[in-house]
Amino acid sequence: MAISSTGIKKFYAQAFDVRSENADYLYNNGISHDSYANLRVIITTYRTDELIGSIEQGDRKVFILKDEYDALAIPENPKPGDRILFRGEYLSIVKVDDSSRSNTGDVIAYIFQARG
Repeated sequence: MAISSTGIKKFYAQAFDVRSENADYLYNNGISHDSYANLRVIITTYRTDELIGSIEQGDRKVFILKDEYDALAIPENPKPGDRILFRGEYLSIVKVDDSSRSNTGDVIAYIFQARG
Protein backbone atom coordinates (compact mmCIF):
# COMPACT_ATOMS: atom_id res chain seq x y z
CA MET A 1 0.00 0.00 0.00
CA ALA A 2 1.49 3.33 -1.07
CA ILE A 3 1.54 6.29 1.27
CA SER A 4 0.09 9.48 -0.18
CA SER A 5 2.16 12.60 -0.63
CA THR A 6 -0.27 14.36 1.72
CA GLY A 7 0.52 11.86 4.48
CA ILE A 8 4.26 12.16 3.93
CA LYS A 9 4.06 15.98 3.94
CA LYS A 10 2.17 15.84 7.23
CA PHE A 11 4.84 13.57 8.72
CA TYR A 12 7.63 15.93 7.59
CA ALA A 13 5.76 18.99 8.86
CA GLN A 14 5.47 17.36 12.29
CA ALA A 15 9.21 16.58 12.30
CA PHE A 16 9.97 20.19 11.37
CA ASP A 17 7.69 21.40 14.19
CA VAL A 18 9.95 19.53 16.63
CA ARG A 19 13.45 19.86 15.14
CA SER A 20 13.65 22.89 12.87
CA GLU A 21 15.12 26.33 13.40
CA ASN A 22 14.64 29.51 11.41
CA ALA A 23 17.18 30.67 8.87
CA ASP A 24 17.36 33.21 6.07
CA TYR A 25 17.53 32.01 2.47
CA LEU A 26 19.78 34.09 0.22
CA TYR A 27 18.86 33.64 -3.43
CA ASN A 28 21.67 34.27 -5.93
CA ASN A 29 20.13 36.53 -8.57
CA GLY A 30 23.31 36.60 -10.67
CA ILE A 31 24.50 39.96 -9.35
CA SER A 32 24.02 39.69 -5.60
CA HIS A 33 21.89 37.75 -3.12
CA ASP A 34 18.25 38.59 -2.35
CA SER A 35 17.29 37.72 1.24
CA TYR A 36 14.17 35.82 2.22
CA ALA A 37 13.60 35.46 5.96
CA ASN A 38 12.05 32.84 8.19
CA LEU A 39 12.60 29.62 6.34
CA ARG A 40 12.51 26.62 8.64
CA VAL A 41 15.53 24.34 8.25
CA ILE A 42 16.95 21.23 9.82
CA ILE A 43 20.74 21.19 9.61
CA THR A 44 22.87 18.16 10.39
CA THR A 45 26.44 17.11 9.82
CA TYR A 46 27.43 14.28 7.51
CA ARG A 47 28.42 10.98 9.09
CA THR A 48 31.94 9.74 8.40
CA ASP A 49 30.63 7.04 6.05
CA GLU A 50 28.88 9.73 3.96
CA LEU A 51 32.10 11.63 3.17
CA ILE A 52 32.31 10.52 -0.45
CA GLY A 53 32.43 12.31 -3.79
CA SER A 54 32.23 16.07 -3.36
CA ILE A 55 31.20 15.89 0.32
CA GLU A 56 33.94 17.25 2.56
CA GLN A 57 34.40 17.07 6.30
CA GLY A 58 32.60 20.09 7.75
CA ASP A 59 29.90 20.17 5.07
CA ARG A 60 26.33 20.25 6.34
CA LYS A 61 23.11 18.62 5.26
CA VAL A 62 20.29 21.17 5.10
CA PHE A 63 16.67 20.02 4.89
CA ILE A 64 13.86 22.38 3.87
CA LEU A 65 10.23 21.69 3.04
CA LYS A 66 9.39 22.40 -0.59
CA ASP A 67 6.00 23.90 0.29
CA GLU A 68 7.64 26.39 2.66
CA TYR A 69 10.30 27.27 0.08
CA ASP A 70 7.60 27.82 -2.54
CA ALA A 71 5.65 30.05 -0.12
CA LEU A 72 8.60 32.50 -0.09
CA ALA A 73 7.96 33.14 -3.82
CA ILE A 74 11.63 32.86 -4.73
CA PRO A 75 11.92 33.13 -8.54
CA GLU A 76 13.65 29.75 -9.07
CA ASN A 77 14.12 26.39 -7.42
CA PRO A 78 17.10 26.16 -5.04
CA LYS A 79 20.45 25.99 -6.79
CA PRO A 80 24.19 25.94 -6.08
CA GLY A 81 25.39 29.45 -5.28
CA ASP A 82 22.40 30.28 -3.11
CA ARG A 83 23.12 30.61 0.61
CA ILE A 84 21.60 29.95 4.00
CA LEU A 85 22.22 32.32 6.92
CA PHE A 86 21.95 30.13 10.01
CA ARG A 87 22.93 31.17 13.55
CA GLY A 88 25.04 34.00 12.11
CA GLU A 89 26.96 31.70 9.74
CA TYR A 90 26.70 31.76 5.96
CA LEU A 91 26.44 28.35 4.32
CA SER A 92 26.84 28.17 0.54
CA ILE A 93 24.77 25.60 -1.27
CA VAL A 94 27.05 23.22 -3.16
CA LYS A 95 24.50 20.66 -4.34
CA VAL A 96 20.69 20.33 -4.34
CA ASP A 97 18.97 16.97 -4.01
CA ASP A 98 15.32 17.17 -5.02
CA SER A 99 14.70 13.46 -5.49
CA SER A 100 15.62 11.70 -2.23
CA ARG A 101 12.64 13.17 -0.41
CA SER A 102 9.96 12.84 -3.06
CA ASN A 103 6.96 10.59 -3.56
CA THR A 104 5.99 9.53 -7.07
CA GLY A 105 7.55 12.68 -8.51
CA ASP A 106 6.09 15.03 -5.87
CA VAL A 107 9.01 16.74 -4.10
CA ILE A 108 8.38 16.84 -0.34
CA ALA A 109 11.67 18.33 0.84
CA TYR A 110 14.97 19.51 -0.57
CA ILE A 111 18.31 18.40 0.82
CA PHE A 112 21.28 20.68 0.28
CA GLN A 113 24.94 19.94 0.63
CA ALA A 114 26.18 23.20 2.14
CA ARG A 115 29.60 24.51 3.00
CA GLY A 116 30.58 27.45 5.11
